[in-house]
Amino acid sequence: MKKRTAYIGISYPLLYDYRYQADKSPNDLLDSPNPIIESPLGLMIFYDEILFLCRSVCPNNMRNLPYVRFVDELFPDFCFKDLLECADEMRDIIFVDNDLSYEDIKSALNVGWDGIDQHTHGLKIGDIRTAASPNHNGFLLDLYVFQALQELYDQDIELVTNSKYNLGAFNNNSVKAEFIEKIIIPGIPNYIGTSGPYHECMEELRENKYLKDFRHWVIENHNNIQKAEITEMCDTVEKSINETKETLFKKYLENNSEYSFFKSTATTLIKTTAGLLYSPISVIDAFAGNIIAGKRALSAKSVRWQGFVTDSRKIVAGTTWGQVLETRDKSSENTPGSDPIKIPVRMFHTDWFRRLLRNA
Repeated sequence: MKKRTAYIGISYPLLYDYRYQADKSPNDLLDSPNPIIESPLGLMIFYDEILFLCRSVCPNNMRNLPYVRFVDELFPDFCFKDLLECADEMRDIIFVDNDLSYEDIKSALNVGWDGIDQHTHGLKIGDIRTAASPNHNGFLLDLYVFQALQELYDQDIELVTNSKYNLGAFNNNSVKAEFIEKIIIPGIPNYIGTSGPYHECMEELRENKYLKDFRHWVIENHNNIQKAEITEMCDTVEKSINETKETLFKKYLENNSEYSFFKSTATTLIKTTAGLLYSPISVIDAFAGNIIAGKRALSAKSVRWQGFVTDSRKIVAGTTWGQVLETRDKSSENTPGSDPIKIPVRMFHTDWFRRLLRNA
């Protein structure tokens, strides 16, 4: 049966916890800070499988989950070096109109203790040495790895990005636009412990019949679906979560002597584009969380760009990547790199990806 897969790259974690460190992984060259991610609940219950670039960007207590895998372990001969060089060449064309300070992000994620930073120290990932950070280089590397995974792993894999890189809502499908506005599930918080966001009660939601059906439903083609059907599906999912959330989140706070759980968002709005429910950080007045859902290539015509919409009154206006893509599509005669507003992704062909594997 077809499954829904998310890719989490090196730029996704917004913070790293050096006080309560993770178990040291083969990627860590020095210490092993524990990643703090902003939408763990949505990832764990609305994806069948989650691919992290490597263990060091995955929260400690999620690393051994049966539905979590790691790109560098799946493809030990993957040539990350070529992709990192491409990212280095293109980094100057990335612009972020709205940015948040370190203190803003800490406050939004409700992380009140010392020992928090926005980056790792040295990491060895395949044939490269780098560091993880929510910066432009990491974001571009994630885009290139994502494109490679479309060819090597699953053409429908989805790249989940953090709030910093707002790709905007780039979707001319009125049915999916309707879907964005229909699924509104307020008041579901994320909880994070010193070892990470996972708790065994997550499995109850993952195995919930309606949510399992929902994961399968969103990856199907629904061009002919009626608005009434969308409303019915959204109502069913919302009811299902609301029925279980009281007992579910109570378990987070019970019998947790080993962990110090805290609520990472005071209030949340969970909305979806074509299915993924996402809990934005509470500073969503400056950013909207986003996802890119992939098809065969990263281009304005072939990739399915999906953006999450929260309270539109709070979103600071700015150039979105949807607008960037549209601009690029209208000016395709220009050579790549000649215009600083070009989409920062080269088009690579299947044979090029095969050459990424040294033993191919």
